[in-house]
Amino acid sequence: SFFLYAFILRIINTERDYKQNHSQRIMFHLGIADSAQLLVHASTGVYLILQVEGYGWLEQFLGAIMNGMWCTSLVHTAFLAMNRAVFIVFFGKYRNIFRESVFYACMAFCWMFFLIIAILDLSGASFFVFVLPSYTFQYLEGYPAGGFIREFSNNLIIAEKSVSSGKELLLTLQVFFISAYSIFGYCIWTLCFMEKNVRQSSAFVQEQPA
Repeated sequence: SFFLYAFILRIINTERDYKQNHSQRIMFHLGIADSAQLLVHASTGVYLILQVEGYGWLEQFLGAIMNGMWCTSLVHTAFLAMNRAVFIVFFGKYRNIFRESVFYACMAFCWMFFLIIAILDLSGASFFVFVLPSYTFQYLEGYPAGGFIREFSNNLIIAEKSVSSGKELLLTLQVFFISAYSIFGYCIWTLCFMEKNVRQSSAFVQEQPA
């Protein structure tokens, strides 16, 4: 799945309008974060096959990458939803709102979460590691920042879902108004056209000789 993902990212990156399309650029960075998580997940297969657990520097490094990429992927997803919502609602002013400098600042903000979480994990403030009995990555007890990062990532999930829900609401409203406008225009045009035809038919009948 990693190689398929890398192939898709290659296609996105080589698109002609890649530099002008903000959504593609966000999805490309989101794909990098997801690909890194896939690599870390693939490494856990060794622990599953050997049925061993490790809590050394390698496991700490893998957990830091996994945790940081997970958090930044949530922020990237929320940013993608917000970006598309602004594009839909403020289409005419989109380029003024999301100038290149603003876009780069937002992308740097998204990747900042990876750096902060990874540094906290690598510094020993928290320990995010693959636990064999549960087959999942978990925060180990006894590390001061572990509980804080867990709550923070949960809040990121809630925020990402909220932004995505707002985008879906805007899309629903857009479809509703476009459909209502089309139906209204069709009804008005049909009624006017039918009334005009009825008048022309009545006039034609009246002009015919008895």
